Amino acid sequence: DDEGRLAVSDFGNARVQIFDAKTGETLRIIKQLTWYDSRGDEVLEADPSGFISEIGLPVGVSFSPSGFLYITDVWFHRVIVLDEAWDPIQKFGSGAGYDDVESYTEPFRALRKRRNKLGERKFAPMGGSDTMQLNQPSSIAITQGRVVLVDKGNRRVQVFV
Repeated sequence: DDEGRLAVSDFGNARVQIFDAKTGETLRIIKQLTWYDSRGDEVLEADPSGFISEIGLPVGVSFSPSGFLYITDVWFHRVIVLDEAWDPIQKFGSGAGYDDVESYTEPFRALRKRRNKLGERKFAPMGGSDTMQLNQPSSIAITQGRVVLVDKGNRRVQVFV
């Protein structure tokens, strides 16, 4: 970005790393998110507003001209926006309910039942296909005041103004 920062999605470790582009020094590691409500109180993960505190699988990262960092999270089917202090200020995207889904009130908690290699039940978030729903958002770019987003699971590109 214009500040000489380089954002790298480290999806294997479920985190985003920020480096100084000139020196290679690690400036920040973003793994956990702390969300705040309009009063400035911390919102807990279990809160019905759906603010999940961890980053699932970050794939795409892009700085806006104002220095905000946009992160696509394939696991939770969302885009997270962080301000210059690395605090999350916005999220968009959501999953949709299907017949085989346990739905809760918040869209990111819609979970599909799966079994892992040991036969234990695991839960994976579901994506959606409506305009503000995402299914495996991957690449993201900020250009000319627009957010251009590759919504891989829906085989589309969305442009937000």
